[in-house]
Amino acid sequence: MTKRAVESDFPARARWLVVAIGALTCATSLAGYISLGTLSGAAQAELHASRPQMAATTLSLGISAFLLSAFVGRLVERIGIRPVAAWGALGFGICQGLIACVGHGIALWWSAWLAAFLFAQLIGPAAWAAAIVPLFTRNRGLALGITMAGVGVANLIVPVVAAAANAYVGWRFFYLLLGAWNVTILLPLSLVLLPVNPTRPATQQRDIGQGEPGQSSKEALSGTLFWRLLIAITLFAGTIGFLVINVQELLRDRGFSPMAAAAMAAAYGPAQIIGRLGAGILLDRVRGDRLAAVIFLLPAIGCHLLLTATSSTLLLLASMFAGLAAGVEIDVMAYLCSRYFGLRHYGAIYGMLFGTFSIAVGAGPLAGAMLRDAYGSYSMALWLSIGILTLASTLMATLGRYRY
Repeated sequence: MTKRAVESDFPARARWLVVAIGALTCATSLAGYISLGTLSGAAQAELHASRPQMAATTLSLGISAFLLSAFVGRLVERIGIRPVAAWGALGFGICQGLIACVGHGIALWWSAWLAAFLFAQLIGPAAWAAAIVPLFTRNRGLALGITMAGVGVANLIVPVVAAAANAYVGWRFFYLLLGAWNVTILLPLSLVLLPVNPTRPATQQRDIGQGEPGQSSKEALSGTLFWRLLIAITLFAGTIGFLVINVQELLRDRGFSPMAAAAMAAAYGPAQIIGRLGAGILLDRVRGDRLAAVIFLLPAIGCHLLLTATSSTLLLLASMFAGLAAGVEIDVMAYLCSRYFGLRHYGAIYGMLFGTFSIAVGAGPLAGAMLRDAYGSYSMALWLSIGILTLASTLMATLGRYRY
């Protein structure tokens, strides 16, 4: 089955409907993670936990993605996105509601989040990349960009909604609201509107990657190209994870109120939307490795502004720079995976990249919190981030021409 055969089996309206639902679902899958930057302080006080203990919550996202991403990609290729997304929405919704009921004790908090993040993988970027990439020959970058732009919408809305919920009804209400959204909105949408199996039509009885050009997982792992891409993405992801979760703490340390810090962090969202859509358009027109090498330096500029700026405008600009760059990373990873390794084992190879990426996203906030406790401020973490981002940009510049 060729790429064009897959595309022709589904009219444009059906393919773009998958993209639209994917954008909404991707946004929801990371809403809980994004909320931690706003609500961890209130939860920390109630659970009698330390700042590093709360920051360690994000490791649950990384662990779950590392364990499941490759499996989820293959599962979508075999049975389609509809059952995967439906079970993910149901399970994630129930688990988010349970987080609102967690009593005192950090161990229960960690356990509840690990369960939630495990189900989140079924509705997260790895699942949707595996569903969408085979549906598009042309406009693949744009389709991925629109899908992942949903995360930017979440970064725009979640900090403000979470801060308001915490201020008026308590942090637990936000997770009840998020759980209800999954069960009453996303679950019906997945069951009713998604095609039965958009990645493997009924007329085709083999996996979408079978017969396609590309490398096996073993072949990809045996070359340096995979490892250079993996290291670059991992380094970048760790710094972005640090900035997303810790920037509000950083701003509060500098005297901003919780609501003001949340509002400034929300600027990350629109910038991320612009970055994802812009990257989606550009990836269909310019080399993705070169694009990433340039854009990976933007959050380094943001880190420098966070170190030196004194005005609210410049601090807002720092958040926007980070958002623009974060609007690229998952799109670039998904797109470059298809161009460097082909579609033969795309779901498994991309799943390995995304799983490691997620470990770094989860570890970044913890590393930042530990450095803050060790040095009394986030300055050391910001200086280290500048160096790490420069190295990541350099590695992206070495990837070379596309293979597929």
